[in-house]
Amino acid sequence: MMTGGLLPPPCNSVYNQVKNGIANGVGPNGQPVSPAQAAAAKIAADQAQVPARVAAVKALACVDWHWYPEAEAALISSLRSDRSECVRFQAAIAFAEARTMTKAACEALRICAEGSDKDGNPSENSPRVRIMAVEALTHCIDCGQLFERPEDNYDRPEFPEGALPVNKVALTGYYLKASQRSSDELLAAARKTVSSFRAVAQQPAPTLAGGAPRTIFGLWKQSGVEPIPAGQPPIPTPAEAMAEAPSFDSPTYVAEQAGQTQPPPNEWMLEPANANPVRYSPPRTSLAPGQSILQR
Repeated sequence: MMTGGLLPPPCNSVYNQVKNGIANGVGPNGQPVSPAQAAAAKIAADQAQVPARVAAVKALACVDWHWYPEAEAALISSLRSDRSECVRFQAAIAFAEARTMTKAACEALRICAEGSDKDGNPSENSPRVRIMAVEALTHCIDCGQLFERPEDNYDRPEFPEGALPVNKVALTGYYLKASQRSSDELLAAARKTVSSFRAVAQQPAPTLAGGAPRTIFGLWKQSGVEPIPAGQPPIPTPAEAMAEAPSFDSPTYVAEQAGQTQPPPNEWMLEPANANPVRYSPPRTSLAPGQSILQR
């Protein structure tokens, strides 16, 4: 638009590949494209929809699952099967802020926190998603109660036919089986997962093979606790060194002896410059005959 169509976008851009349908493996002229081009175009098309999926997850977090059971299934699917880390992280936040927690949601959070693939989805490898899943699982444990998921034929006022919409999101077979388990069993497994995760998080960081620290703080800490060789006096601390050998002489005050008075510093200004000053007689008012004014 800015160039008036004189400079078209490059034909090999990912945007044009998606626009021309290269994600399906076929070029604009019907010619096959390379697998790399098809994969890049498909990934670009998926990543372009990430903001919309994140916004949808945020909207589902404010919904009551008792009246909208499809919201729970959609959040579980976003947490466990979405390829975008941002979407999975937002789904974990939604579970942490949920009003209620179901059995299927508790099991999904536990699998996500463990980094397992028991439900048939890829294991979670994002640290922040797993940490947020642990926080949501802790919230679930604190509630101490897991609610049952309504049946598919639950009476819905917005659907006169009394059934969920046709394009509803249903739970997979694994989570349907988890919904049939007891709440005590699921909560016990959740507590075990949270305890194991926190125990691993509290372990110290690994060091080098020789035991040398990796950070500057570790080097400083190790240098401060090294043993002193035998026969060598201990090294004083900076405070002890300053106390034993001060870098300046402290002022000494001597009391003045009685009888020795010192003249004031400005007494020379009060004494005359000559001990016997010349005194001139005042001038006479009259002169004798034959006497000059220069004569005394």
